[in-house]
Amino acid sequence: MKADCFKRKNMLEKEGNSLPFAPFALVCFESNAFEIPVNSWWLDSGATVHVSNSLQDLRNVRTPSERERNILGVNGSVATVEAVGTINLVLDSRHVLELNNVVYVPSSRRNLISSSVLDRCGYYFWQGNSKIDVYYKSIVVGIASLHNGLYMLKLSTSSVDTVGKSQRERSEK
Repeated sequence: MKADCFKRKNMLEKEGNSLPFAPFALVCFESNAFEIPVNSWWLDSGATVHVSNSLQDLRNVRTPSERERNILGVNGSVATVEAVGTINLVLDSRHVLELNNVVYVPSSRRNLISSSVLDRCGYYFWQGNSKIDVYYKSIVVGIASLHNGLYMLKLSTSSVDTVGKSQRERSEK
């Protein structure tokens, strides 16, 4: 829980309990020294929002509200949100994963998928043997593989649903 995080408590004590804003999200920014594919998406159990480092596939783009303008990293760093929108990812299984309220943070090194947000949308996960199976309605719809301590989601070769069709529309064909 955020209220119990010792790092956050220490930071607040050092800063006199006053942040210049009330962050609406927490994310983990890291800087491993290995090559990261630009269009890869990573499952993040610590993120409270989905984060994109590119505007390229963002649809229904809007300006962030005052409350959404900053996100707080676990190390106390603050990142600026420049836009909010929706991204549809096509998983290896052809399942379309619709990510709503994705925040565009150009300073982020990775595209992050919040597993807690997916959990609230009806997805669940099974983890073991260096992978995470992503389930929806009791069916495995995606797999994330372990790469240098983090789980990268396997996407279809056409990884983004550019036309924005829902999965229901696809299945009717």
